[in-house]
Amino acid sequence: MVDYPPARMDDDGVAPWSGPRSLPLVLPLGDDYAGFAQRSDALALALGLARRPLLDTFRDIIAAEAPLGNRVLGAGLSPEEEAALVEAVR
Repeated sequence: MVDYPPARMDDDGVAPWSGPRSLPLVLPLGDDYAGFAQRSDALALALGLARRPLLDTFRDIIAAEAPLGNRVLGAGLSPEEEAALVEAVR
């Protein structure tokens, strides 16, 4: 695993949020997306839900997708695109 700085997205031709060649659900920092999807979690916490690390959520998504095989999704990076970005960051 590598840390990919969202500030690189434009330079690397990676789209935010959704669609082809994107990092789904990832928004770069900056004024363009300031306040996007901000919600209070006060009620959820009051009802007993707990926050968890985002990395745990990503790991669970990957584990849930694994049994589905190598299907082609309408969003995200191809394995080749992801490998090229990982190599560029290293």
